Amino acid sequence: MSEREFLTISRSAEVSTNIKGSIFISRCERVSSIDEAMNYIKSIRAKHLDATHNCWAYRISPSEYRFNDDGEPSGTAGQPMFQALLGANLEEVCIVVTRYYGGTKLGAGGLARAYGGGASAVLKEAETLLVKPKVTFLVEAPFSEQNSLFHFLQTHKELTTSVDYTNTGIQVEVSLYLSDRDKIIESLTNSLRGRVQIIE
Repeated sequence: MSEREFLTISRSAEVSTNIKGSIFISRCERVSSIDEAMNYIKSIRAKHLDATHNCWAYRISPSEYRFNDDGEPSGTAGQPMFQALLGANLEEVCIVVTRYYGGTKLGAGGLARAYGGGASAVLKEAETLLVKPKVTFLVEAPFSEQNSLFHFLQTHKELTTSVDYTNTGIQVEVSLYLSDRDKIIESLTNSLRGRVQIIE
């Protein structure tokens, strides 16, 4: 599990544009690994076997990324698509732009604008999502502290995932954002006057 926050996309998306007769179909998908990205690229290729090009770019993390021009002039497709990912600071995202050639050459600048613009447009359509890592731990408290514990959980309703009783007291499974861990543990310990055991 990543122990840092990052931006990704909230859903898959698709955008089509017609530029001087060429059809550009831009798609993006959230992927969590290189294998998932390559499988997504293969699935789009399989849908568009008759397309002139299926160019792509993915960025899993700051150190895991690739892009490919799929036969377009070097640097005119994959790189501008990757720059769109970088510009939006997105991770765990794969973009594929499918082109059906329309008979008019666009030139290197025109191609870069078409592919980069298609990537930016589809990412905008997909919208961004902030991923915050979570942690889960067990909270154990004696029966004498159950009222204090339930009061604490009532004011932090987003935390509780399950409640169980043991021979000596109450056991609650708690899930929270990693960034809130220290603050919540301190607050919980204070609320129960230290009569609590926290097991991560």
